[in-house]
Amino acid sequence: MKKVMLTMLFVFLTSKAFAGGIETPSDQVANMSKLEQRIGALEKTIASQQTVIKEQTSQIQALQSVVAEKKPNETVYLPTKEELEKKVGVGYGKLTVGGLFQGWYSMSNDADDTARIRRTELKFAGEVNKDLRWTIMFDPSQLREDATRRSSLQDAYFTLGYVPRHKFDIGQFKIPHTEEGLRSSAKLETIERSFITRTFGDKRDIGIMMTGDWDWLMYQAGVFNGQEQNNLDVNDKKDLAWRAVLRPFRSGSSQHEVLKNVELGISQYYRNSNDSSVFTEKRRMGFEARWEYGRYSLKGEAAYGQTAAAPLWGWYTQGGYFLLPDKLQGVLKFDSFDQNERASEDRAHDLTAGLNYFLDSYHAKLQLNYVRREGQGSLDDNQILSAIQVAY
Repeated sequence: MKKVMLTMLFVFLTSKAFAGGIETPSDQVANMSKLEQRIGALEKTIASQQTVIKEQTSQIQALQSVVAEKKPNETVYLPTKEELEKKVGVGYGKLTVGGLFQGWYSMSNDADDTARIRRTELKFAGEVNKDLRWTIMFDPSQLREDATRRSSLQDAYFTLGYVPRHKFDIGQFKIPHTEEGLRSSAKLETIERSFITRTFGDKRDIGIMMTGDWDWLMYQAGVFNGQEQNNLDVNDKKDLAWRAVLRPFRSGSSQHEVLKNVELGISQYYRNSNDSSVFTEKRRMGFEARWEYGRYSLKGEAAYGQTAAAPLWGWYTQGGYFLLPDKLQGVLKFDSFDQNERASEDRAHDLTAGLNYFLDSYHAKLQLNYVRREGQGSLDDNQILSAIQVAY
């Protein structure tokens, strides 16, 4: 390139000599020196740009090889949020689809070791407007769990919210009795519910219920058929149920932070009858207490029931502690139940020690429980339960 520049300089000087005379040798040397300096600067700039081009070319080739390995011959496309929301069409309003799957494995002294599909809930919840919602939930696994069941329908109800701080549920849903019975199965801290909850709570029926909710108080009151879920009433009488939960420190000052999640509750289920041959009397009363703070949790319930056959009562207390924050929880529970106070050899006591490992909060978790049952007669048993859960 330097030779080319010198040739051009010679031509320039020659043409200038013919046009206006020949420069002196000293002038030619000075001009030559200036041109060489400019040529040197241009060569450095060109070399620097060539280095940058080579580096960028190498980077492009590296990125192309990575893309080719991950998605060969495939165009990467990410749908927008608006496009995702349009994947499922809704006739009107909003629709949310959820569910719960639980698989259990149990080992026991008194029963065969077995795997078990405990829950396969599929839930549809919709919103017509902010004051009118609906919920439908099925659980096909319950047809195998309960041989008397004829339908997998669990919940089916409307929710009206036209009154401030209140809502009205109309249809089939859980009766407001016992805290553990009303708690979602996905959020239980032990694999199985307690004796009193399985006996008194965790029951569904067809009816209407009103719920009021403030920071310091929540109450529920309802009227029900009294024939439990998926059944029509067989008489003109209706059952009554109510529950109230006091949260005395929920809206208090910061000095009550430790007690902020204290809850104290009472519930009652009542059925009256003038003709025991047609309509069996049933009365139930429950008391509950719950506290959570940081890694710690404590809860307990007691319930008493009166039927035409016999009075029965029970209670449980439970404590929990997160060994690893939000990941690994240890639980210890003592459960006692007397299914007939008039008879002997029917009292049972369960001691449960458990671990909960949360893969993604309660949406995905593993559970392991050891249950030691002691009772009069032949009620003694040792049981190991394990469970895997996915809730969505």
